[in-house]
Amino acid sequence: MRQIMLGVSIFTLLLITASSCKKSTLNPGTTNAAKVSNEWWVSTYLRGVYEEGPGKLSTYNTSENDDSIWVDDLDPYATTPTYAIWGFKCKAHYDAVALTFATAAKGSANYYYPDSTNPSITAPSVIIFDGKVLHNAAKSPTGITTDSIYFNAVFADDPTDTFNVQGYARTNFSADDAY
Repeated sequence: MRQIMLGVSIFTLLLITASSCKKSTLNPGTTNAAKVSNEWWVSTYLRGVYEEGPGKLSTYNTSENDDSIWVDDLDPYATTPTYAIWGFKCKAHYDAVALTFATAAKGSANYYYPDSTNPSITAPSVIIFDGKVLHNAAKSPTGITTDSIYFNAVFADDPTDTFNVQGYARTNFSADDAY
């Protein structure tokens, strides 16, 4: 009887040890929006004519980690230069296969940063459409192949104009940074 109990104990110990060695498939370092998330150096154009830039823009996942991203040209009121284009941040829906993105026509999460001279003023909305991320479709100033981004934007305080925003992914090499 003692040998049977010893055999069962050894078998149970081996079973527990073997099952504890399985690798988990969880990867806590990724998000659903990884393919469209980046920092970008972008310029704006109106009717094909250069308007301003380059400025820094970020695209990143929302806390829901669903089919939405934030499109953010960063806080233009920071104490260090942030190279903001227009001072906006908006939530856009993206397609993870086609790498396209757009805002709702009149989404409540589409807004500018508040007016720096009067932060209590709520700014009007922005609509983004025809957004696209193209992998390895751009060259940085030093010639490194990197991703490209473009989209069209209509701002509520200038509703008759459609601005085209386009640029390249930041490489994190200082020689490729616009500033």
